[in-house]
Amino acid sequence: MHLDTVFTFADRDCVAARPDFMAKTHHLLLPASNHPSGVESSPRTSPFVDVVAQALGFKKLRVIEAGAATTSAEAHAVGHGANLVCASPGVVYGLRRNTYTQHAARKAGIEVITMSARNSARPPAAATGMTCRSSVIGGF
Repeated sequence: MHLDTVFTFADRDCVAARPDFMAKTHHLLLPASNHPSGVESSPRTSPFVDVVAQALGFKKLRVIEAGAATTSAEAHAVGHGANLVCASPGVVYGLRRNTYTQHAARKAGIEVITMSARNSARPPAAATGMTCRSSVIGGF
């Protein structure tokens, strides 16, 4: 599971997230310390979104509920529910087939530019995966 399929920034203070998955997420704080390993871990009980907001200096992040696959057939269509590419604050790229998340993003005031995965590698890529592939395939 890639983090960007369940949690992605869409604006400075706005994320697309899969609440069903994020509710089950366990996370640790790993601050630098004098411990021999150089860090000490401490489990966090606050929701992941709240921990990220605090780390960035926000009281709260706006959350766009991302689509989730409910069947294995839908997994290829919307399994990458939160997978958006933030081009600039409030402007994202998303795959045309991920209509649920795009609708929610637009409703939250985010500009969504849709793109097709038709020319991507098989199996169909998600938005962030296509950016990596295009830079490799394009040679820059």
